Amino acid sequence: MSQTKVIGITVFIYMDHASGPDLLSDLPLSIVESILQLLPIRDAVKTSILSRRWRYRWASVPQLVFDDKCVNSSVDKAELFRCELDPPPTFRGFLCLKSLNLQQVFIAPDAIESLIFNSPLLESLTLSYFDTLELSISAPNLKDLYLEGEFKEICLENTPLLSVMSIALYMTDDIAEHFDQCLSCNFAKFLGGAPNLRG
Repeated sequence: MSQTKVIGITVFIYMDHASGPDLLSDLPLSIVESILQLLPIRDAVKTSILSRRWRYRWASVPQLVFDDKCVNSSVDKAELFRCELDPPPTFRGFLCLKSLNLQQVFIAPDAIESLIFNSPLLESLTLSYFDTLELSISAPNLKDLYLEGEFKEICLENTPLLSVMSIALYMTDDIAEHFDQCLSCNFAKFLGGAPNLRG
């Protein structure tokens, strides 16, 4: 018997395959996703042992729940694709994170900045498919930066070790106009935050 607590309700899951069919695997996808969205990410990952059909189900949940247990974990690499990330106000980053890859992730700009700032060991950052994002990056150990999307403004504040940077900007007309107006004043400021970039 496995016990998982979901918002004040205790759910008991009995794993006795000899007594009958696997009712857990027969649950509708919408119910499975609802259950997984309510669980902290560590518990959502643990559900992969429940049945074969649940093995990678947690990875396709569109909204993940991070809690303080994630901060103290030894997560050193995080890759999130096509999901929503809404860390709670108490979430303070990943203390051991060295590589962060966010592609098509819906997340507030201040949450990205906080996540980066509160991951003190971060060495590699990839942000892809973001729309009209204004972003300040402060990461003293950052070495590699890959940006792709519609970035309205990018500011490198504390990136003294940054040596590799790749930027692919997609611009709408209004972003291009804003970019042209700010290019001369911000470009030197932007590159000034990365003194070790290689040519």
